Amino acid sequence: MITEVNEPLIELDFITLENVIIKLLYILTQVVTEKNIERKYHRDLEYRMLNGSLSEAEEDDVANLLNLDATEEYRVITFYLKPEMCAGNFSADQRKETEIVEKTILNVVPKEYIYCNTNRVIYIHKENKKEEKLECYLNQKQSIRKTSELMNIHVRTVSYRLQKIVKLTGMNFDNIAEMLAVRNGIIILKILEQL
Repeated sequence: MITEVNEPLIELDFITLENVIIKLLYILTQVVTEKNIERKYHRDLEYRMLNGSLSEAEEDDVANLLNLDATEEYRVITFYLKPEMCAGNFSADQRKETEIVEKTILNVVPKEYIYCNTNRVIYIHKENKKEEKLECYLNQKQSIRKTSELMNIHVRTVSYRLQKIVKLTGMNFDNIAEMLAVRNGIIILKILEQL
């Protein structure tokens, strides 16, 4: 124990402080190590999931562990290099190119969605919510082409997703009153999400 306040420090006080600092360093090292191991384990699971090396039951377990929702849509963008002239090894220039791509991507997207190794950069992008897609479609005066351009998805994908919305909700895009109600509902939903 440290002696009373306003008293001169004695040798035991310094020994106690040193022990406290050592204990704090130990705890900090333990926490950082556990986080790093967990991150590496998650990245390994993500890599195995992306490569399709998991069974269906394992995929469900991994998806739950990684907080991936089965009802959400994800887009995976992969950048990889092949060894020059099938040499089996990557040249220094190729490694440098991968680092440049990795740094460029890291400047744009959150780090938790980027997975890198020697020759590959993988970005997992969670697709926008259905109501955001619907709102975009309505904001573009119900133009499938403009919606696809704005959301960077194929025209057929927009059309398919709109058909899916109609099938799930029975929504009629030709009914002006119904579209006004949908717009108001989206606005209310955004307000509620901010509370």
